[in-house]
Amino acid sequence: MFGCKANVGLNSLQKDALVELSTEEALESILIEDENHLNEEMEIEPNITDAEKSDKETENQGNTTDPSKITQSDQEIVIALDKRKQDIGNIRKLVGQSLKKQADKMLALSSVKYPAANTGDNVVVKIPDVDRAKADDRNIMVVIISLETEGMYKLGTKHGILNQLYARNQFTVCKETFVTVDIVPQHEVTIRECA
Repeated sequence: MFGCKANVGLNSLQKDALVELSTEEALESILIEDENHLNEEMEIEPNITDAEKSDKETENQGNTTDPSKITQSDQEIVIALDKRKQDIGNIRKLVGQSLKKQADKMLALSSVKYPAANTGDNVVVKIPDVDRAKADDRNIMVVIISLETEGMYKLGTKHGILNQLYARNQFTVCKETFVTVDIVPQHEVTIRECA
């Protein structure tokens, strides 16, 4: 996804050493040896005087600021980085398009599984376990009063209008009519009060 292979595991160790490992202590000893080896290499570097260091630093700064001193290899690196950046941008666009396709597919399947309900239809709403006692009914019969926002329904019972909106997947439509819109009182109640 990001244009490079994932770095997983102990990449700094040789594969032969990894095969021979059997305990954590062996791994720790190898890691300590590698660290000591790196420290020794840093100490062995040839001694450079302060004047030479400052000359090298100014030379490096000059290379970065003066465009005429950019070498062919630097230009190739810049071109390769630009190409890689464009490739990553293209991959991100494709990923975004794929996510949108998948979301549209899920919405289409949801609309087939849960078709839109009409005002006046009787529906069954499941009462959450925290809002009912063990012996109480598991469901409550309600009627659809209106479609408020996209996909959200206002429901009412013979005890009053439920104080929250429900999505289409939170209720099941009934074929029979038990409650009509005209017998719903105009005050709000919670589903716990209805239960």
